[in-house]
Amino acid sequence: MENTNKVNKKIIIRLSIIIVAFLMFNAFEIIDTGHTGVVKTLGSVNSENVATEGFNLKIPFLQTIVEIDNRVKKEEAKASAASKDMQNVDTLIAVNYSINTSSSANLYKRVGTTYGETI
Repeated sequence: MENTNKVNKKIIIRLSIIIVAFLMFNAFEIIDTGHTGVVKTLGSVNSENVATEGFNLKIPFLQTIVEIDNRVKKEEAKASAASKDMQNVDTLIAVNYSINTSSSANLYKRVGTTYGETI
């Protein structure tokens, strides 16, 4: 009887250690340089709760963090048209843009992560 109690206690202790370790590894998120993190709590986004780059804590299983790239990006578009005297005119338009860190949660809320193609 004592041996089964000792075995049961060892199993419970090992399972407890595994569960605590699993919760600890799900309690933080590391945000890359040049990115911000939009914190989602049970699917809802709070516009004021934006995680900065580096080490950030979160509530396991209740919060997720979506990274938004805030570095300067370049979008290009080609266009062609005809001039008044029927000459072909080819243009290449390039736009450099970056996402403001304070508005990244609002952008994620309204547009999502495909803001480069959408806008």
